[in-house]
Amino acid sequence: TIKLYNHINRKDAAIILSTLLELNADGNSDSVKLFKDVSDIPEWGKGFLGAVVAEKYLQGYPDNTVRPLKNISRAEAVSLLSRALGDIYNSAGVYGPENEIKTIQGNVTISAADVKLRNTKIEGNLNLTAGVGDGNIQLNNVSVAGRTLINGGGAHSIIIHDASLNEVVVDKSFGETPRIVAGGTSEIGNVSLETGVRLEENNLTSKGFDLVQ
Repeated sequence: TIKLYNHINRKDAAIILSTLLELNADGNSDSVKLFKDVSDIPEWGKGFLGAVVAEKYLQGYPDNTVRPLKNISRAEAVSLLSRALGDIYNSAGVYGPENEIKTIQGNVTISAADVKLRNTKIEGNLNLTAGVGDGNIQLNNVSVAGRTLINGGGAHSIIIHDASLNEVVVDKSFGETPRIVAGGTSEIGNVSLETGVRLEENNLTSKGFDLVQ
């Protein structure tokens, strides 16, 4: 059964979000140890909840409790999703200024094909969701301080030009195998492959893909 009318508590909401965004649940239980009601969190759930707390998507209450078994309210759910998804680009187009650099303090989520993001500094994470499908994405002069999660993209490519990506996780389980092309002064740090991908370097003047595993 799916029990679609059941309430969902804060712990389970955190587990769902942690799973969808593939946050690192290993070793993150320390993030919840300071809450007074940490004993209310099942041992198996501490890593998931800790990962969401560490990313500051879920916050505690003023009395230093996290209330993991409390049903999450609609307002709390909206805040949770807003912090996790950040700025959302869900239709094709060009985003970012033509010349100067735009800084985004939180995360960015791209959920449509044919999005070109340019001249943008992302201080959080970048999510390329399954909504991209087998479509194309361009990142021109984009830097991501956090992690880039790639769940979409097709054979005609995610083009990365003059970009700096700290950590990349590729996990696309449907459709075409994505192709990621790095060019110009692009530097891509640790690339973790959960599913297949085609990596290419074209007209590259910097180190491109650093470590692939």
